[in-house]
Amino acid sequence: MTAPGRGDYFGRAYSSVFGLRRNRVVNVLVWHVHGSWTTAFVQGRHRYLLPTLPERGPWGGGRPAAWDWPASAVECSPAELADADVDVVVLQRPEEIELAERWLGRRPGRDVPAVFLEHNAPRGGPAASSRHPVADRDDLLLVHVTNFNDLMWDTGAIADDSWAPAGRPVQRRLVLNNSQERRVTLRTTMKAQLAAIGYTPDAITYLALSHYHWDHTANANQFVKSTWLARKIERDAMLPETAPEPPQPSTFADLKNGKTVVIQEDDHDVFGDGTVVLKLAKGHTPGHQVLYVKLAKTGGVVLSGDLYHYPEERTLNRLPTFEFNVDQTRESRAAIEAFLKKTGAQLWIQHDFTAMAKIKKAPAFYE
Repeated sequence: MTAPGRGDYFGRAYSSVFGLRRNRVVNVLVWHVHGSWTTAFVQGRHRYLLPTLPERGPWGGGRPAAWDWPASAVECSPAELADADVDVVVLQRPEEIELAERWLGRRPGRDVPAVFLEHNAPRGGPAASSRHPVADRDDLLLVHVTNFNDLMWDTGAIADDSWAPAGRPVQRRLVLNNSQERRVTLRTTMKAQLAAIGYTPDAITYLALSHYHWDHTANANQFVKSTWLARKIERDAMLPETAPEPPQPSTFADLKNGKTVVIQEDDHDVFGDGTVVLKLAKGHTPGHQVLYVKLAKTGGVVLSGDLYHYPEERTLNRLPTFEFNVDQTRESRAAIEAFLKKTGAQLWIQHDFTAMAKIKKAPAFYE
């Protein structure tokens, strides 16, 4: 069994596993844990009961304000769940087993059908030597989900379809639509780097761009099937109603007809668990943003976009002369520096050629 998409997952799978009648609307108890997966899951034709506590928090978050969920996704307090006719429990964390039993008065897997949906790789060691907490329970169906936690951040400076790899470094002279020129050295395509870790652009759930400049958006059109997480002010600058002004608009023009989620808040928690957060850092462009990722072993990392271009800008407190709004850039830098100090996260400056040359490249990765 695989992860559900925007279809009738219960009608196709659970009816055979749990004896539920096909075509019946099912009451599903499910916690909001991973925003991207849950958003896809609740698009089905069933009724989704979301535990909701007054303080919200991890065990009773209810419906999220930032996601567009249908009316069939219903918030329920523990008292309301006690009287609810729950047909199936979808568990995603071991602690939910006890919570469901306490709130429903029924034991998941024994008194009410239940499935345990595992989103994450083992945290206590490698998968080959780990055993899942419910692996020995014959009353719970264990399902592993791997395809709903993908985000592509920026898409390179050179479009894959504009050159051909030759087995050696390729020199290119790039002329932008505003007559600016750049000389670049190419070794491999973005698509080849994704393939090295088992992905294709069509398989990526989300696309996020630090900003619209040519050297961050060259392959954005390849992700037209992904959901673009965009700030309205930046999207409007990229895809204006009048003649386009951004350099190389053709590299992201197809996104206009793709699916877009407009980010409303300054800090957008992509997966709802604090591990991947888009943080507004405007100034370089109207809606410029940086990306914070929290890795289990590496720790927190902030990918800079163009908040900084060189380490010297940071150490000498120098501001570029080509900002959309230099005062906003100054404020954004101060806010991100405070965040770095508070969290202890690293800052990776994407234009720092020396530092970027030393980091791991696909298929190598950081844990």
